[in-house]
Amino acid sequence: SHADSLALGLVALEQPGVRAARCSGCHVGSASRFASHALMAAGHPRLSFELDTFTELWRTSGGREHYRVDDDYRRRKAAAPAVETWLVGLVEQARRVTAITASEAAAGGVLPDFALFNCYSCHRSMKLRRWRDAPGLAPGSLRVQDSALVLLAAAMDALDPPAATGLRAATLDLHRGAARGLPALREAAAALDPLLAALGDRLAGRRYGPAEQRALLESLLRAADRGELPDYAAAEQAAMAVTLLLAETGRVRELEAQVDALFRDLAEDERYDAQRFARLLGRISPARGP
Repeated sequence: SHADSLALGLVALEQPGVRAARCSGCHVGSASRFASHALMAAGHPRLSFELDTFTELWRTSGGREHYRVDDDYRRRKAAAPAVETWLVGLVEQARRVTAITASEAAAGGVLPDFALFNCYSCHRSMKLRRWRDAPGLAPGSLRVQDSALVLLAAAMDALDPPAATGLRAATLDLHRGAARGLPALREAAAALDPLLAALGDRLAGRRYGPAEQRALLESLLRAADRGELPDYAAAEQAAMAVTLLLAETGRVRELEAQVDALFRDLAEDERYDAQRFARLLGRISPARGP
């Protein structure tokens, strides 16, 4: 039985929280497995991850299923819905950043190791007429890896507005702390982590009906329209989230051309333009329902 397998050491990857912790240990990092700025300079790719999307890619990669979610799987393991997996994964991604910040791996000199920062704080086209940055920060500010936090705040606009407000305030404190040095960054990260932990507890096991799925999609589209996807990393997360929400509502085929346009626009990170990407997202409208 599945219980026997777990007792013998099988990891319960059907549980989003367990899978998020196991997968993000490599795909996001940890104190002992940290893709530093020096390692990236040596050729390691930029880290990018979204739990539900990567799970599906891993399951079907190369046209060969790594595992099959069939009736037997559902009887034995009760597969979690995609929306729950996505949100729990975002929480774990964000908590990984706070955990790495607290470790010695983050120490980089006057400033924390540059790999803790959003790559596109620096790696952006100099041809853009105007640098668009996170609300509350001056153009050109260094920002901690915040794409998961940006998406979480947008999602909480639909599910828990007070939590969204708290997340945005704590994220802004994180960015401002990073500018003051590692001790201030660690202090801000220590204040943020309990908010994320409590949010993860509330999201785990929650089910999302059609109305909530539409509300989540609308919330992401509004966030883009407000300029809350200022860089490529946030847009990448938004594209994956929009695709899974459309799949959950059964509309991904209907809007296949619009989804393809999103990913074509993300083909080259140096060409990313937040206003153009927001216009492409604006072509996707949530279906109305009861």
